Amino acid sequence: MLIVASPAYLQRQGIPETVADLEKLNRLGFGYVRAVESWRFEEAGKLVSVPIQSRLQASDGEALRQMAIHGAGLARLAGFTVRADLDAGRVVKVMAEKQVIEMEAFHAVYVGQGGPLPARVRVMLDYLAEHGRVS
Repeated sequence: MLIVASPAYLQRQGIPETVADLEKLNRLGFGYVRAVESWRFEEAGKLVSVPIQSRLQASDGEALRQMAIHGAGLARLAGFTVRADLDAGRVVKVMAEKQVIEMEAFHAVYVGQGGPLPARVRVMLDYLAEHGRVS
């Protein structure tokens, strides 16, 4: 999970260097209850949490990604979802050296037409359950 923001947002609001700086910035979040309710950092040898408490919320990561790209605030997203944006300069990492690396669950959803689960779907779900890593 990476915290990212657009260069334009950081130019307007300032680049956060401490956890206290983050509390002054808009932290984009999900509009539903999640297992992770705050962003965790290690600062001065201590573990510090910053609640998300966002003025802007979305129900999916792609919407948060778009909001971050367009300068609405900071977003905490899986690295694979913003890798191309980082490479293209649309977003930059924020306080990566202080961020605590945490695992977060992801979900695979199959919407079928009822009846038995197709073998190809079962194999994929079993693979994800055993080897699924989002980075």
